[in-house]
Amino acid sequence: MTTLLLIDSSARQADSHTRSLSRYFSASWNRRFPGSRVISRDLVESELPHLDDETIKAFYGLAEKGRERTLGVSKSDELIDEVMQADVICLASPMYNFSVPALLKAWIDLVVRGGKTYRKVADGRLEGMCPGKTVVVLSSSGGVFSASDMDHLCPYLDVVLGFMGITDVEHIKLEGMALSETDHNESRAAAHRAIDAFIDAL
Repeated sequence: MTTLLLIDSSARQADSHTRSLSRYFSASWNRRFPGSRVISRDLVESELPHLDDETIKAFYGLAEKGRERTLGVSKSDELIDEVMQADVICLASPMYNFSVPALLKAWIDLVVRGGKTYRKVADGRLEGMCPGKTVVVLSSSGGVFSASDMDHLCPYLDVVLGFMGITDVEHIKLEGMALSETDHNESRAAAHRAIDAFIDAL
């Protein structure tokens, strides 16, 4: 049975464009795969800890004896377990200041971890440990930044996911949401069609 990991990272709630997309994604997913397993992770509710000195030491096996299990390590184990269980990951991320929100960066810092989601192989290369997964990124932005060097969200996520061994990544964007000249209804409809096409193709 296919398992979906659905991650919301917007700091906003009712008026969030990406949360609207993730709700649509979830409804479409459940129609297409009724009874499938869905793991929902709201990063606002999760209150993820930021990396600190003790957690970094623990990640690299340098923690003092008895201090290996920090809050960050425990949360990292929990988040990584969700990633490993998932066949499909839906990342809903608004663009804040041309990149990902701090909430999503905190998730990334806890998930990208040596010996857990990437490892060093015999010739010294680093190898991702999460191959075979499919990711769809649902993003929103006030402006239109596709094919622009101001977009540091999509390229960054491609690099991070690729580092973990995930190369099957699709981006569905909702752009220009702060621009009066944008037809917001058509933009949403186009994003919904893209979501349906993505799910139907699985």
